[in-house]
Amino acid sequence: MSITGNTGIGTNTPKSRLSVSDGVAIGQTYASNYAAPDNGLIVEGNIGIGTNTPKSRLSVSDGVAIGTTYASTNPAPANSLIVEGNIGIGTNNPQDKLSIKGGALSFYHPDNAYAYVGFDYDKTIDALRIRANVGSTSLNTDYITIKRT
Repeated sequence: MSITGNTGIGTNTPKSRLSVSDGVAIGQTYASNYAAPDNGLIVEGNIGIGTNTPKSRLSVSDGVAIGTTYASTNPAPANSLIVEGNIGIGTNNPQDKLSIKGGALSFYHPDNAYAYVGFDYDKTIDALRIRANVGSTSLNTDYITIKRT
């Protein structure tokens, strides 16, 4: 099939090479078994933006901007992520710019494969710990422990 100009599915006035009115389902199983949300898109396989060999559900080459204002006005630096709002790891309700639930935050030295400073919460003693790697395998020395009084 060869088409010159714009093609519309569900519209008589396509403004792009391919314009689709309503939802789109992509993939053998999705297209046959699921309805896309109104004016939405569902994709069964991996998606590549800026790459033709996506290895993950979403593979993006270059920068990513997330947020109502950021996405339309602030270009992300190359190979970076900028986020307008809070980020949650292990939580769907982050209360701070970065909220981490259920784990430690570790910082690595560029020449050492092991974390050399880490922050974690020890619920057995109800304390925040700042730990360091003085050996070569793990965060194994508590330098500061902050306990609730």
